[in-house]
Amino acid sequence: MVDLDTKYICNGFPYLGSEKQKNQNELVGEFVVKKLAEPYLMKGHNITTDQYFTSYNLGVFLLSKKT
Repeated sequence: MVDLDTKYICNGFPYLGSEKQKNQNELVGEFVVKKLAEPYLMKGHNITTDQYFTSYNLGVFLLSKKT
């Protein structure tokens, strides 16, 4: 996760090929966005993603978290 104005990395984690925390029916892109966005949920921030990290379920989740 990178701040648009400063280009500074705000959040990240290494991906080692599988995530034990991920729900079985959750897409990897959804999991990544949710994990990186955790500190920013419920604060009215905007998140911009590309097509790999976008899904209907993710949009519904982020709207429910006022993000």
